Amino acid sequence: MPLASALPFVLSPSTTELPYGGPGSQGPDRDWDLLALHLDLDLQPEQGRVEGSVTLRFSRITPQPGPIVLDQVGLSISEVTSAEGLPMQWEQVGDHLVIQPVLNMEGQSVKVHYSAEPHTGLHFRRPGPDSPDSALHLFSQGEGEDNRHWIPLPDHPGDRFAYSGRFTAPEGLKVLSNGQGTQHKDGSWHYQMQHDLVAYLVMVAAGPYQVYEYPTDGVLTQQWVLPAYSEQSARNVGHRLPQMFEHMAQRTGMPYPWPVYREVYVERFLYSGMENTTATVMSSDRVLLPDDLAATRRWGENVVAHELAHQWFGDALTCDTWSELWLNEGFATFIAHDTLATLSWQPQDYAWSTHTWVRRSQSSGPLSDRGWSPGDHGRPSNNVYNHGAMVLQMLRVMLGEELFWAGIRRYVADNRMGLVETADLRAAMEEVSGMHLRWFFDQWVHERGAPKVSVRHRYDAQSGTLVVDMRQEAPKQSPLRTLMVELEIPGRGIERLWLSEAQSTVRIPVDGRPKYVSVDPQGGLLADLDVTQNELQWVAQLESPHPYAQLQAILALQDFGGPQTLVALEALVRDPKQSQRFRAQAIEALDTHPAALSLLQQYATDADPVLQQAAIAALGRRPEPQALGTLLGLSQLLPDVQATWIRAVAGHSPDKAVRLARGMVSGRPGAPASPQESAALQVLGEHGDDSDLRRILKRISLSSPESMLPSAMNAAASRVLDPDRPEGHQALSSSFTRAVVPLLGSDALRTRQRAIYGLQQAGDTQAIPALQVLARSSRVPGTADSCADAIEAIRARQQAPELQDDNALRAQLEGLQEQLDALEETVQALQERY
Repeated sequence: MPLASALPFVLSPSTTELPYGGPGSQGPDRDWDLLALHLDLDLQPEQGRVEGSVTLRFSRITPQPGPIVLDQVGLSISEVTSAEGLPMQWEQVGDHLVIQPVLNMEGQSVKVHYSAEPHTGLHFRRPGPDSPDSALHLFSQGEGEDNRHWIPLPDHPGDRFAYSGRFTAPEGLKVLSNGQGTQHKDGSWHYQMQHDLVAYLVMVAAGPYQVYEYPTDGVLTQQWVLPAYSEQSARNVGHRLPQMFEHMAQRTGMPYPWPVYREVYVERFLYSGMENTTATVMSSDRVLLPDDLAATRRWGENVVAHELAHQWFGDALTCDTWSELWLNEGFATFIAHDTLATLSWQPQDYAWSTHTWVRRSQSSGPLSDRGWSPGDHGRPSNNVYNHGAMVLQMLRVMLGEELFWAGIRRYVADNRMGLVETADLRAAMEEVSGMHLRWFFDQWVHERGAPKVSVRHRYDAQSGTLVVDMRQEAPKQSPLRTLMVELEIPGRGIERLWLSEAQSTVRIPVDGRPKYVSVDPQGGLLADLDVTQNELQWVAQLESPHPYAQLQAILALQDFGGPQTLVALEALVRDPKQSQRFRAQAIEALDTHPAALSLLQQYATDADPVLQQAAIAALGRRPEPQALGTLLGLSQLLPDVQATWIRAVAGHSPDKAVRLARGMVSGRPGAPASPQESAALQVLGEHGDDSDLRRILKRISLSSPESMLPSAMNAAASRVLDPDRPEGHQALSSSFTRAVVPLLGSDALRTRQRAIYGLQQAGDTQAIPALQVLARSSRVPGTADSCADAIEAIRARQQAPELQDDNALRAQLEGLQEQLDALEETVQALQERY
């Protein structure tokens, strides 16, 4: 029953309000340990509602514990009792449920009766005229702390507990939750976990699923797929699951830690996948691709491997606080790529992964900061995937294969079914290697970004030595690093140098002038690396036995136009034994080579769509009119290739591209999404005229596929903000606003977020009332602030129309493009939960 008066305690403020290192800044301090959680819920997807109870069993930690405090947002709580049904005193205080314990008892069991119509945390998909969904279904998404929107619980990663659940759902819907489950005669579904888990990994999903199984030794392995998607599309990405289990078990020294593993596919998911313990939620539209898209994309298998790796790193070993999230995401990224490179890729593909990690980690904040770290204290880095994976790759190169994997197995064995922080990984690596590694983790985990490193080398014939000059520039707000710089010298193998100062010169005895010197040939250095070699040396480096060194050479040769470069890269392109990715990269490296036009024209019709796509993109950057002629003569292209093609045509003739793009844009709001239409919208946004805005706006509606909305909204914003339009943009902004405002009422969180952002960029004052309503009504963290920012931007535009001259509008459009580019990087990072 509700308390008659406020309880004598003070709730801790949110971590964003606390100084770094203060109580609760990394995670809440606890008086009570949650031992078990049991859900008993009626799922009502048509109403967007759940109703029932949760029973939680606690043991006390401190001798005189305070009240039991549960996180909850917007729940309708009707009663709180003991497990035996005795009423308990309780009160809702802000976003908490505060329960007065019976202090003479060692433990406490509480049962909370409630209902919820959540704005996030639990998501409902309902087909209809204003929806792109194919079937009625629902799913939860708990990470970071969103399960509190549909379950009252201690919603943080620092507490592991046993879990069970009982669910009822409308007839025809199958229900999935964590652990092993059965459907009872009364129609209810029951689930039970054998081991404990943490709050954000509790999940439920329900829908009219088809279930496909895989023969995996000792582990029930299934894919749950909605009827609109084929069994073949599921098996295309899941057929290697048994081999993935085996490889990851061998690498970690721990067999798959649970008795079951299921992937459940949903529509309009927030990410590509989410690693809930034993039951990963996956995005149907990003992962289950038709054959014509699967031919050019490898997202699906990447996501499958990444989420499976999380069952070890994130689920069996869970970050103790969000500031240690890299131990979940960095490991999953690294292990997934290692697994795919072993099972289905080539070594060159792993080299490309490493290159990507380096490129995307240049300016990231600390992975796990400390009081002296120049980061956002207590908050996880925005680059835990790539930067985290690269830290592990650096350890792998520095320690060597045997010691590195022995350290991984020690880390897993010491911490399985537990909570981890960076110190635990460091302790395991030190134990197996005998090395003191505090310096390594301090500078790569607790410091910011990457240094700039330049390396110059020359042969001194008089002394018979290779003279290597090295310089480093520390990342902003960080000290100089101690860097391991490896050199591959033909005939000598790999030399390992150390750079701790701003600059250093080293002399290495050699037998004659080396054909090349590869710096960081194994990809073990996180740095903005600048290596000076001449064209012949880079061509010779293509012969290195190390794929990462070969990739460095391909990328460097893009800046050279000599005949040696053409011969070497053409040979690589034509070599069927080379990896598809390296061949495509070599084609891109020839995009401006004066004599490469005929080669690019040839591969623009190649049977390999990835090579064809690379050649078409390169032709779009060529100045010759023959390049446009080749492009206009192409036909029957796969969707991704056609998307590249329309952009390439625009690179030569924007007018021709606009005419072609108009025929590629659907006139029906709810028509299926396609990459070629997204590209056509981009062309119309950049090069079309104001009449094209009507075409673009047709694709901005509640019934449009969610994957279509970013392209349509970005294109429309470009038209509204076009600085070359002689008249003002007020009327177009009004049309844009009328199309986008209805999206604020979408039941999909990402759609609402995109609508807010779009209105901030190009909306007008008509949007302000709707933004104000959403800000007041939404219980999703950050929504009110986003709406306020959008309103402020709209008012600033409307109050100063005289400032919107060509230069101001052009600057605004350029700023929008920069933000869109940054968002694209973020989207890629989110998609790369692989």
